[in-house]
Amino acid sequence: MSGSEPDAVARWVSRTLSAGNTLAIGTVALGVVAGLAGGDASAPPGAGLAGQIGAGKPASIVALGLLLLALTPIAQLLAAVAAFARQGERRYAAISAMVLGLLVVGIAAAAIFTHAAGG
Repeated sequence: MSGSEPDAVARWVSRTLSAGNTLAIGTVALGVVAGLAGGDASAPPGAGLAGQIGAGKPASIVALGLLLLALTPIAQLLAAVAAFARQGERRYAAISAMVLGLLVVGIAAAAIFTHAAGG
């Protein structure tokens, strides 16, 4: 990489992280404010997250914010893979893609084992 290319990758990845965190924190704050304003915090059984958010359930809005926060590292790794690939840095793109793959496999394994354990 030349002198300005690492800065470009760092900026792109940093902006992705900042945007994800800002969106997640804003969503959590919106849910908290809705809850403090007297929104119905209970969630109907069996309703999906989208349905609960549509019904204005503050706890679901907070849950969405936490989900966005959890997805931010995935978006950051996707940005890194794209930035490195765009600059022709195959090695770094491959390393970032492998880390992304490990993260996705870990999340999938956790979901499978949690489901198998009855959770």
